[in-house]
Amino acid sequence: MQSEAFVRELVKLQKPAKRMELLIGDPGQEPITKISGTPWWPKDCKRPRCERYHPMTFMLQVWLADVPTIANEAQGLLSFHYCSQCMYNGHMSFGFQDQANRGYDVRIFEDVKCEVDGSGKLVEPLLPQA
Repeated sequence: MQSEAFVRELVKLQKPAKRMELLIGDPGQEPITKISGTPWWPKDCKRPRCERYHPMTFMLQVWLADVPTIANEAQGLLSFHYCSQCMYNGHMSFGFQDQANRGYDVRIFEDVKCEVDGSGKLVEPLLPQA
């Protein structure tokens, strides 16, 4: 059983949060917060590849306005990919490590009004569609 003093201290740490609801299907190349599916990606930007030139797997994208602690300061869409092929080959959690000691690609796109590449999924997602 929790003491009342502990609960009072814990309540002081509460922060506003948003709840992500996973829906069946993929809305496509939309600049929205989502897990898996087809990423929003600008037409004139190459999709991420690892140092061994494997196409990276799209994991998630986050519309920064959806993040309560930075919603007023940050704008744009954060996109996260990593190389599942290197992970499978090397049995490492984030695949082949590059010179910057990372096996992933994280980018923030501030302008989401440009045309999308229309390429769909380059690599089958690791996460099932909700």
